[in-house]
Amino acid sequence: MAITPDNLIIGTYTVCIDDTDIGSTTGGCTVRYSPQFLSVSSDQYAGTMKSVRTSEQYFVTFTAQEVTLDLLRIALGYPSANLVGSVLTLGYNDGCAASEHTIAIKGPGPSCGCRTFEFYRAVSNSESEYVMNFAEEVRLAMEFEIMKDPNNSDTFGIVTDGCTYAGTVACA
Repeated sequence: MAITPDNLIIGTYTVCIDDTDIGSTTGGCTVRYSPQFLSVSSDQYAGTMKSVRTSEQYFVTFTAQEVTLDLLRIALGYPSANLVGSVLTLGYNDGCAASEHTIAIKGPGPSCGCRTFEFYRAVSNSESEYVMNFAEEVRLAMEFEIMKDPNNSDTFGIVTDGCTYAGTVACA
């Protein structure tokens, strides 16, 4: 493959949860794909004869710096009912399912364009860390598992190129 400098992507991005910009982040944003495969072998051949994908998962991770109570609520997987005014009630709500969200990540793309990841169903179902240090800003490490959406052809979401990148990109 020939080297094409226009394909090198550098720049800032915007993370949107439920069409709301979460604000400043630190340490970047990661979209992680985790496939699982079954290796099929046979007695007649000394090695793998076939590899079949049996499962796949996507995860989105980032660390927020503008930690609102609503963002803290989302990170902890609590429903909207746990946040009333300026009080967030901590504790599992005995709901039958985790609160789902949409996530969009918008930023630079190849050739000075922009790239957008859109995930239809995201759940915060891992540990979240609220970090407080004397000489640093408060940070909230978040991870979301992306689930397939039966209403969108059983896909996780889409990634598109084609908008105009301008340093920051609005959520909606």
